[in-house]
Amino acid sequence: MKFFFIMFKNQFIKKSIGMMTLGEKLKKIRSEKRISLNDVSKNTKIQLKYLEYLEEGAYEKLPADVYIKGFLRSYVQYVGGQELLFLKLYERERDINKNIQKTNQKESWIKPINFSSIKITPKWFLLILILLLVFGGFYYLYQKANIFISTPRLMITEPGDGAEIDGNEIRISGITDRDAQLLVNEKAILVDAEGKFTELVGLHEGLNLVVIKSTNRFQKETSQIISIKSNYKNGVENSDIQNTNQNETKSEETISETEKIKLEISINPHPTWISVEADGMVLFSGIFSPGTSKTFESKGDIRVSSDRGNNTYIKINGKDKGTLGSDSGIVKDIIFNVSSK
Repeated sequence: MKFFFIMFKNQFIKKSIGMMTLGEKLKKIRSEKRISLNDVSKNTKIQLKYLEYLEEGAYEKLPADVYIKGFLRSYVQYVGGQELLFLKLYERERDINKNIQKTNQKESWIKPINFSSIKITPKWFLLILILLLVFGGFYYLYQKANIFISTPRLMITEPGDGAEIDGNEIRISGITDRDAQLLVNEKAILVDAEGKFTELVGLHEGLNLVVIKSTNRFQKETSQIISIKSNYKNGVENSDIQNTNQNETKSEETISETEKIKLEISINPHPTWISVEADGMVLFSGIFSPGTSKTFESKGDIRVSSDRGNNTYIKINGKDKGTLGSDSGIVKDIIFNVSSK
């Protein structure tokens, strides 16, 4: 507000000349043209509350800057004012308000800290020390309890499940708890100080299942089964196999049925991986579904492996021989021959 003194009849008269705000100018031009705020709202499609905020200078209650300028243009165009003049006036008031808000925020954050009211006495120091010890004790107990109730971690880094190779062996690598007991296909494997392990596993032709088990000192167990397909042919060419089969067919004609062994395998109640070898060849390697059975014949030994011994039922020449094993673990290379009848 500026004051000017004017000489009039030997006396000074004080008059105040104030600069009008944007809101006051809007009200003035609207009043002069006898236009109500409701009329402005109805014709400009601007909500009444936003028009009121403009006239009150409450910019903090309005939307983003681009919307405010749009409201202002529509308002001024409707009442017949100078659009550019009102926009410049708005920008100036906006900048002034921002500077004022920044100053107020700085002043509100800068507060003196009175250290005289804070006194560290031996009593307070002892109390803090006791609280830290109690908290540390609870944290230690929590960690031990967590180890007791949780299963050991087990992550296989190579190979991935469903891998396919041409060889007859593959390297199994992974990470488990460093104090865990690790078994790969029921074979104990050493774990280093970081929990890492690696083991070379032999494979049969066809589908192979590798069972990895990790057991911590509280007998909590984690296990994984990965399937690996091997295309290994035992170094025998197809033509040689065909010739051998032809020769065996001729020789088998002279062998009576009583000199052969018929071995029937059935599975129940869980899917089970089975491997069957006879006469130096892999006759089958894969998963048996529950309730299925298959018969294999040989004039020599038949070698059977299963990842669930108590799920695998055996019949030799029609005679029931029970399960391949007494528990659910892996049973490897059980041999049947003519003398097993």
